[in-house]
Amino acid sequence: MKAFLLKSGLSATVLKRRPFCHDLEALLEKSIDLGIRDVWRDNAHDALNVHWLNQIYSEKWLEYPIINGAWNLPRADDLEDLSGTLWQSVDGHVRVRDQKT
Repeated sequence: MKAFLLKSGLSATVLKRRPFCHDLEALLEKSIDLGIRDVWRDNAHDALNVHWLNQIYSEKWLEYPIINGAWNLPRADDLEDLSGTLWQSVDGHVRVRDQKT
């Protein structure tokens, strides 16, 4: 999403600061505002998976394991679908073309 936002005119400095930095939901919302859906067809589960990933990262779930209990994590295949379709969709939009003449 950051590559899409950079290509859409946001600066790297803006993306390094709040509200964006590592907030996937803020990045997704801004990407939608700037037209990512013109190149990417998200499905009903994508926003939920972005929410879960955001929570997992922000609360450091994977860095600080729990002793008793379990986490309810998104399905790996759903995350693979999300990352794969997002990448394939925006790749042509953000790819830097070779400038050889």
